[in-house]
Amino acid sequence: MTCENTTTATRDGHGPPRALIITPNADRSASLHVRLRDKGYAPVWASTGLEALNLLRMGVRGPVLFDSNLPDVDPDTVLDRIARVMPSALLVLLSGPANDDDAIHLMHETA
Repeated sequence: MTCENTTTATRDGHGPPRALIITPNADRSASLHVRLRDKGYAPVWASTGLEALNLLRMGVRGPVLFDSNLPDVDPDTVLDRIARVMPSALLVLLSGPANDDDAIHLMHETA
């Protein structure tokens, strides 16, 4: 399965809550997408920092799974924008070979 990288995943207040996946790793994104969807979320993927900033500008809100290994933007820039537009957002930092199931479990339990 592939996780589409698209801005059409925004919603108008109806349907499942969104979750933002920010990672350049397509395999990780696809894995997280399936798990998030199974937990009732509508995942939105940004493969770069610029895409993440664009999605935030477009109003995408929800828990964030964040891989700081971005190819184009300093991760602090993205984190600062998240903090400004969603000060109480749940943020799960993905690093190293962490188990995606653990990340989803942590997000689901604290959301």
